[in-house]
Amino acid sequence: MAFVCTINGQWAQVVGIDWTDESTLIAGIGYDDALPISYSVVVSFAPAAGELEFVFYIAADSEIASEVRQFWCGKETPFIQGEDRKRVLETAANATRALALHCNPRKFFMITYSADLPPRALVKSELLCDVFTGCGYRVSDKFEYHGKVCWSLERDGD
Repeated sequence: MAFVCTINGQWAQVVGIDWTDESTLIAGIGYDDALPISYSVVVSFAPAAGELEFVFYIAADSEIASEVRQFWCGKETPFIQGEDRKRVLETAANATRALALHCNPRKFFMITYSADLPPRALVKSELLCDVFTGCGYRVSDKFEYHGKVCWSLERDGD
């Protein structure tokens, strides 16, 4: 199995958008050269416990098994390496920006999937917080809960 990155420049082909109650942007990032699996970055605003949660993950769509596997943690994607990993992160940031600007929620939260992460593992989440601040949001709260890090974000001026 080898991951083949299909990202050109700083953006990927958008393969699906849903602007309903759960707003999701899916951007194709690559495929497996040995198996019929395609990979995408998924960013989404989804209702959660009366609030809105921002989530992001990599999805692997297997044509053989007719299933989609979700990768929530970088440890689960060692097959994406080096420059490809950087390009995938840039794509996640660009998809996040597009989703935030289109949906423009008043406030939402983001929480790490895994607990007790080392600082290096929080870089991805902090980068996405920076994307949101560039879109006119501010981090109104950041705290740990059972080892997971949570960020509350809201539009400036609200």
